[in-house]
Amino acid sequence: MNNKKSYNTIYLIAGFILIGVFSRLIPHAPNFTAIGAVALFSGNYIKNQSLKYIIPIAAMSLSDIFLNLSGAPLPFLTVHISIYITFALVVMIGSEDYKDSRFKKTPNIILSSLAASSLFFIITNFGVWLAGGYGYSLTGLATCYAAAIPFFGNTIIGDLTYCAILFGAYEYIKIQAPRLATN
Repeated sequence: MNNKKSYNTIYLIAGFILIGVFSRLIPHAPNFTAIGAVALFSGNYIKNQSLKYIIPIAAMSLSDIFLNLSGAPLPFLTVHISIYITFALVVMIGSEDYKDSRFKKTPNIILSSLAASSLFFIITNFGVWLAGGYGYSLTGLATCYAAAIPFFGNTIIGDLTYCAILFGAYEYIKIQAPRLATN
């Protein structure tokens, strides 16, 4: 039984990494990916403190390799670091350490998803500005955030959509086939 539990965990981890990777590789609206939802889900369901952070970071890293972003210019790396930091913080938002057992209720998932999207918007666009994308002034910072507003909508919709899919599917699996949902 313990061996079966460990296989289920491996399948769960691999599945969510693949969902994150594929959501970035298939044609999609900008910022409409599963990585934020995978980070929230990992924070909430994965008990291993290291794995809950590794899962979304691995999904980002693998998809970056496939998208050939590893040879990007230095300013892009500043932006990319802000993205990775954001997803680590999103794991914390979803973490059981910061949420009680009521987290799995729909309103809490929606609020956490919106918080994750907002955090992504704030931190990553500050990273774009910090990388020199709009000039180092308050006007440049404001312009950077204003230019990102259309992407923010996609982030919100993507996070909410993928949260509904991931959390909903997992809860459904727990009801229909509880032995598959052990992690």
